[in-house]
Amino acid sequence: METVVIARSTSDVFAFTVDLRNEPLWDLDVEMAPGETEAALEIGKEHRVKFAPFLGESEGTLTAVEVEPGARLVLEGQFVGLTWTITYLYKTEGGGTQFTRQVEVRPLGMLRLVEPLIARRVRRTNRRDVLNLKRVLEAS
Repeated sequence: METVVIARSTSDVFAFTVDLRNEPLWDLDVEMAPGETEAALEIGKEHRVKFAPFLGESEGTLTAVEVEPGARLVLEGQFVGLTWTITYLYKTEGGGTQFTRQVEVRPLGMLRLVEPLIARRVRRTNRRDVLNLKRVLEAS
């Protein structure tokens, strides 16, 4: 779990992060969200996403399972035999927003053998990406 305070309003941070088309601007493991992806996520609608290659694959999906405007977003992802739960939390703090992203990965099949390595990589990249989100939003 990673938390930063971003010098932008909660509504700005929420609007930016729930638009999957913005994901490649700050999450360095997401290469592309399809151009036809709508800005507003619909609960239960699966979105195809291109990720940085991992184990020879780059295509996966993200599906919104919970959207609480200005407070919480929960996404479920499927990618190379991994099931992801990604939770974004938003809280107004002073003149900015406390943003938290928690990423849980559940490997399937033989990938369970390397779960500790995957978990370590997820923690490292989550920190990098949350700090990158702060940089991107505060620069605009």
